[in-house]
Amino acid sequence: TNQGSASADGATISDALPAGVSAFSWNCVASGGAVCPAASGSGALSQTIANWPAGGVLTYTVQASVQNTLSANSLTNSASVSPAANSGGICATPAHASAVPPCTASVTDPVLQATVGVSKVVSPAGTVLAGSTLTYTITVSNTSSNGAPAGGTQVSDPPPAGLTNVSWTCAASGGAVCPAASGSGALSQTI
Repeated sequence: TNQGSASADGATISDALPAGVSAFSWNCVASGGAVCPAASGSGALSQTIANWPAGGVLTYTVQASVQNTLSANSLTNSASVSPAANSGGICATPAHASAVPPCTASVTDPVLQATVGVSKVVSPAGTVLAGSTLTYTITVSNTSSNGAPAGGTQVSDPPPAGLTNVSWTCAASGGAVCPAASGSGALSQTI
């Protein structure tokens, strides 16, 4: 919002692609006589505002896709607007810590990360006899205390040499869903 009493034509707005984001798209809606430089775009936002009268508002909506491999505990996105050079424009306070441009706003979100685990037991336990049948029970769990989903987790269990006629079944609980109810051969499923 141009809260000043003069036009802010020539101001620039930017929102760089933050670390941990794989896709970034945006759109712009203007009111109060302001004109969006472009209605939409993808990638980092960097626009020069040609028409931005006093009281004019430009609202940018950004959609970002977080990388599947993000390992950070938080994701920060910062946007800034700078008045045109030599315009004398300042940042509105107290919305900004300082009246000196660029005027910056940031949002930091915690990143929910799944905590997955696996255990495996065999029955009967102990010495294996040739020609006997073994049952392996593999339990895969998501113990995330923050409620992070673990979709996309790969579960695999290749049978060791010497086993034949290998088959498997799956039972889920706690809101999890088996990718397949049963199969044969090596276990390789994506939850």
